[in-house]
Amino acid sequence: MELARVYDVVNSGAKGSDQGSGGKAEADAWFLVDRLWPRGITKEKLPLTGWPKELTPSSDLRKEFHSGELSFTDFSNRYRTELDDALDAGELKDALRELEEAGAKPPRSDAKSEQTAKDGVLLLYGAKDTEHNHAVVLLEWLNATLRDRRDR
Repeated sequence: MELARVYDVVNSGAKGSDQGSGGKAEADAWFLVDRLWPRGITKEKLPLTGWPKELTPSSDLRKEFHSGELSFTDFSNRYRTELDDALDAGELKDALRELEEAGAKPPRSDAKSEQTAKDGVLLLYGAKDTEHNHAVVLLEWLNATLRDRRDR
């Protein structure tokens, strides 16, 4: 799985092209991991495989983070807790199955670094900050969760 800013991918050209996107537009499966549809992007320009809103932070958590009430560390910890609780409650079963069926897989546990696996699945988000956003936390959580599911 890889992460990409939705605006960068859409502006690079149609799905399947590789104009300025670092190869990310070539992904076979595109999943929007934002709760809200990205402004200014038409559905025709964003041919999604899925939009698993259940994997996004709660509205309250998102608002607290964007208002500056929470540091990124606090936000990350609370978001992981939300994801863990939803997983335990069985609320993420369909979303995880959809990602796995699209080819999502965690990095190998024997990899020298925690780089994402190149599996043709692209997680799209709209945040301007590419380092401090929910998608970064989600990718780390998904890698760990999918690794646990695979190793069972």
